[in-house]
Amino acid sequence: MAGFHPQMAAAISKFEALGRDLPKAQSLAEARANALVQRRWFNADPPALARVEERAVPGPYRAVPVRLYVPPGLSGPAPVIVYCHGGGWFACSNDTHDRIMRLFALAARAAVIGVDYCLAPENKFPKPVEEAAAVLAWAAARAGDWGLDSGRLAFAGCSAGANLALGAALALPRAALARFRAGALFYGAYDPALESDSCRRHGAEGAWLSAKEMAWCWKTYLALPEDRADPRAAPIRAEDAALAALPPLHLCAAEIDPLCDDTVRLAERLGTAGVRHALSLRAGMGHSFLGFARMVDEAGRALQDAADFVTAAWSTNAAAQKERAGA
Repeated sequence: MAGFHPQMAAAISKFEALGRDLPKAQSLAEARANALVQRRWFNADPPALARVEERAVPGPYRAVPVRLYVPPGLSGPAPVIVYCHGGGWFACSNDTHDRIMRLFALAARAAVIGVDYCLAPENKFPKPVEEAAAVLAWAAARAGDWGLDSGRLAFAGCSAGANLALGAALALPRAALARFRAGALFYGAYDPALESDSCRRHGAEGAWLSAKEMAWCWKTYLALPEDRADPRAAPIRAEDAALAALPPLHLCAAEIDPLCDDTVRLAERLGTAGVRHALSLRAGMGHSFLGFARMVDEAGRALQDAADFVTAAWSTNAAAQKERAGA
């Protein structure tokens, strides 16, 4: 596994070993079941939190299942991070990404709302992003109903979940989007073209994540050819004016990932649009490295860096509001 940090290489080997004895998936249901089994070891012995609760938020097609993570030791209403898990739009859940959200809640000292959005291909674009947008809109309007701090909101996601979190934010009415003070996006898929240098360097057949596999994910998710230009599906295609309405964003990319350049290009687009952002390139890491936090120290550091960015944005906004109130 040339180029990978030794911990990342060991984690990939462990993940593959956990899948070696699983029956070969013959259906999407079996592939989803295998994904959960392979990630079960990585989510074992989870960090303890004050509360973890299964809840639901009204959505456009159904009540959207969400999981509320609340860390210990908070005084007063908790700030909120709405998190969309990865999984290529067709697999995974809050269960497969449980450790990530627990660690993020602890790092940010914030409640995390994990979104179990509907999956493709049974639910193609735009249904998953519309469900994610419904949860963001609910948080902007109703987070206080759960005893949370609606004045300190952020959105986040990894891989396909980063795509959904950003696409959902771009789909929000401006008044609702303005309630979000920060975002954190990890190794997201932002462009279905898959023509970047990082795709050519790191997406060969047989790679940890190949460009061919990623193309299949996009094909599974998108319903129509014109969806490839819709900024809710391909946020890199959003106009500058739409991007300019976004809050400060923390962007994390994995160095050895065909999607690395998606994040780099997004950072460039945000700079042009005048959006404050931070770009963090994690050396020696591959796609989905946050999910290996049990073995990969860099995952914890990446989550802490994102948490620090988000909490700083909340503090900056609170200070600005206090200054305006005193003027």
